[in-house]
Amino acid sequence: ITRAVLSYLVNDTQLEYEGEAFENGLINFFSAMNYLNMDKYEDALVEMKKVSHKLQVHLDKFVKELDKIKQAGGKPSIKYLDDAFIQYLIGKLYEMDKDEDDALIAYRKSFEIYNKLYSQFYDTPIPEFVINDYFRLAHKLNFQTDLSKINKLLPQYATEINKNEN
Repeated sequence: ITRAVLSYLVNDTQLEYEGEAFENGLINFFSAMNYLNMDKYEDALVEMKKVSHKLQVHLDKFVKELDKIKQAGGKPSIKYLDDAFIQYLIGKLYEMDKDEDDALIAYRKSFEIYNKLYSQFYDTPIPEFVINDYFRLAHKLNFQTDLSKINKLLPQYATEINKNEN
């Protein structure tokens, strides 16, 4: 209460700023970009994993709050749940580190976030580069569940890729 009163009497700089969910990972994101610029891929991956962890903590917190809101009969206000582009970059870094299984998981997350959240709340389609890398790696690793998911959502795209491979 003391900080709130002080903030009211003096100014808002007396309050701690927790930041929005998307802001909390930006330092790690920019650190990762800096490491990439210095060709330190493992360090960049560590920073991106930190971002991923922060996103997961945020999502877990939202799910708990969502349950409370639903029980009270309210409607949730969704601002930001996860970051599809960050998940995609994590996949790229895993691939650079020759960890294709984790890269596929990250590409899958990115694909699903674009498909389920971004298309619904932001009217943003799945970018071609996400589809390309997700499909390419799923095909290379022979993950039939992922290939089926892509074929089901984007049959014209999967057919075109299959033609190009033959």
